[in-house]
Amino acid sequence: MRAAVLTRPSPLHRSAPRLTACVLWAVLVGSLQSACVSPPAGALLCADPSDVCACDDDSGGAVIVRWRLADSKVGTLLPRGGCCCMPELTPPSELAKAQCSEFGSRCPDSPAWLVRTVQLRVTRTDGTTKSCVFAAPCHDGELSTRYCIPPGEYDLQLVANLDTYDASCQQFACAGTRVVTPPSQRRLIEAGRATNLQAIVLAVNAPPISTLPDPAATGRCSASDGGAD
Repeated sequence: MRAAVLTRPSPLHRSAPRLTACVLWAVLVGSLQSACVSPPAGALLCADPSDVCACDDDSGGAVIVRWRLADSKVGTLLPRGGCCCMPELTPPSELAKAQCSEFGSRCPDSPAWLVRTVQLRVTRTDGTTKSCVFAAPCHDGELSTRYCIPPGEYDLQLVANLDTYDASCQQFACAGTRVVTPPSQRRLIEAGRATNLQAIVLAVNAPPISTLPDPAATGRCSASDGGAD
């Protein structure tokens, strides 16, 4: 079946509010490339991706993908933009509150978890270019790439790293696992068109399907990180 495509819209393509936020953060940190994912709050969170796709021009195609998260332990599909859970009635620390605002009755009977960034991994099937990712804050619930993907056949897959709550540090820390995601989808990218992957469900608190090669050292915290002494 032919992939769903959309004709090319205006350059900003429904991304003006997020772009403005990205630019404001870029002014603070001095980097636009790193500005379009959530600014890290806490030194132990999973690192932002290093293999971000380069967008040299807008002569290629684009990809649009939407997602929601499902908590497998309690069998709940979270609303769009819901990207964390903390069962405690009150946040155990100000840093934990900054990392996740969904606590207490808003997220009962679930282990504490956080997904900060969702990545779209783009892999060309003929192997002529290196696999890379586009990234967006999880709470956006949607990622729209620029029209900078060279035409060709690609395997496209959403991936996301999982942070879990570290009680000894009173903050979230990289768990060394990724959320469970559907298999990659093979699509033909065409110049001037956007390929729509529709909605994808990412599962947390399910058996992990992969392990990060260098997980953060959970439990190594200090007062400067907002944790206990």
